[in-house]
Amino acid sequence: MDPNKYWEDPYENFFEKANFRTLDGQRITRVNFCKFYGQCWFLKEESDAMWRIYSDPHNLENVGIKVTSKAGKLLTTLSKNMDRDYAHISAFIGKVTYMDQQKINDIINNPNVTSPAVFSNDNKAHAEMFILKREPYSHEEEVRLMYFSSKDNEKKHDLINFPFDPNDIFEEMIIDPRVEEYQFTEIEKRIKSCGYQGSILKSTIYGEPQLNGVVAIP
Repeated sequence: MDPNKYWEDPYENFFEKANFRTLDGQRITRVNFCKFYGQCWFLKEESDAMWRIYSDPHNLENVGIKVTSKAGKLLTTLSKNMDRDYAHISAFIGKVTYMDQQKINDIINNPNVTSPAVFSNDNKAHAEMFILKREPYSHEEEVRLMYFSSKDNEKKHDLINFPFDPNDIFEEMIIDPRVEEYQFTEIEKRIKSCGYQGSILKSTIYGEPQLNGVVAIP
């Protein structure tokens, strides 16, 4: 998806939004031949905050589903759906680095960092900028799958779809722990109807603890 359209953080794509000048004050006009698309993934196994932010258990159409995969599978699948000769300069995946506002300002004002991204035709330098984010979002522990498109028929869209087999990418699916059993059954039915044959479970994050302790008799 296009971050400018769907991501709420005003500092998303801060590098693309910045105004640059040379050391002697000359304004630089940047021409973007590629449009950036991103997909967000989460490193933690489970998170109360993520369920509450991104899932609505009261609306079956908006119930969250956590899918598990590996970075290599995601990047390989994305690369297979583009021209093989350009995949290495169009598809990337990387762990987001979180930093304070001043550090971002320092990066923008460091020509040793910005120059390769401003003047290079290699999207790798751009991708490295797109995995920098402010500290208030650090709870996301994000990994980003990134795609840079130079195709006119793609760049006019805010979303890009590409085919994949969920059985090849997803290792398991976990449903919002707050759904009722009848909701879980319906969601499971819908997922299986799409051809997924892997594990489908309901999260147990809010389940009652079953604890057995050991004490020493004084």
